[in-house]
Amino acid sequence: MLVVLSVMTLYLRCFRLFLVVIGLCIFLPVRLRLSRQTLARKRERRLPLSI
Repeated sequence: MLVVLSVMTLYLRCFRLFLVVIGLCIFLPVRLRLSRQTLARKRERRLPLSI
């Protein structure tokens, strides 16, 4: 999806929109990884209390 958007913005010569799409390509995976790590830490803290 993001690859298609980036190709379309370059084809239509909307360079500002291309920069936004590239920023999303970088920001979204990093944000998802950080949120997964925080959820994993919360689960680890809950386990000893439930046992």
